[in-house]
Amino acid sequence: MKGKSPSVLIFGCGAIGSLYGLKLAQSGAKVSVFSRNNVDLIKRNGIKVKSSWGDDTLIPDQVISDIQQYKGIPDFILVCTKVIPEVDVVSAIKPKVGSETKIVLIQNGIDIEAPYCEAFGENEIISGLAFVCVVRDRIDCVNHIDYGRIILGNYPSGVSASTSYIVKLLNDVSVPCRSSENIVRERWKKTLWNAAFNPVSILGENYSTSFILKTKAGENLIFSMMKEVCLVAACKSIDLDISICKKMIEDTRKMVPYKTSMLVDYEQGRPLEIEAIIGNVIRIATLNKIETPVLETIYRLVVMKISNLDG
Repeated sequence: MKGKSPSVLIFGCGAIGSLYGLKLAQSGAKVSVFSRNNVDLIKRNGIKVKSSWGDDTLIPDQVISDIQQYKGIPDFILVCTKVIPEVDVVSAIKPKVGSETKIVLIQNGIDIEAPYCEAFGENEIISGLAFVCVVRDRIDCVNHIDYGRIILGNYPSGVSASTSYIVKLLNDVSVPCRSSENIVRERWKKTLWNAAFNPVSILGENYSTSFILKTKAGENLIFSMMKEVCLVAACKSIDLDISICKKMIEDTRKMVPYKTSMLVDYEQGRPLEIEAIIGNVIRIATLNKIETPVLETIYRLVVMKISNLDG
């Protein structure tokens, strides 16, 4: 891509897609966005980003509501949607995945790369994790509250020239981004936190991180869930020491109290990433005959609560 601006199509221009889409545009990429709704509004106003990194507006190169409307074939497709069964991203992006297109997944969960590998076996799959607090205030405005670092790596392992290139683009505009030779381990490590705090947060009324850790009972529940995730990770040859769990809990205790992303989604009536974050961990455990009683209990309670909400 030397000598030309890389073309990036953001699939899922919510809070995360808009924030990192803006930063890639600031770094010189030609950034386009796919949005199912409010295309005219985004075309007219762009997407405003309020951020401690500096307020700015993403003016997309193209704004589309149908993938077939995209002119050309992008160098990168950046997938920033929630991982939920209702959204079939693979089928949606397929018409615009060329032989040289790199697919970048900035999403939560375990084993989320499998459908992309099956559908696009010859394409590079770059798996990514964003550690960021960012929310969408309106369709055309997002608010970056805190954090923002990203880890990128090729799936299942390694770091390609394309991955290093994306890392450099983001570093050039002061986004704390690094590559990892073992992105699968990084994904399991993040899931330690997500699989524990996210589902527990929606079981009560407004369970913030500080409320969950307020009592020894809450802390022990989180620790038990994390230990079970470590056991499941081990069967996939991912070594996560128990000390990591303890450090995560202590680090979370020091944070400003906040609502998990799953709790925010629940309060706003949006679909939840239950399957990607905790369901897949349990399925892997079952296949490998590993007992995860605490994870399974919390998972079932969450499914019951969601079912009750849906009527």
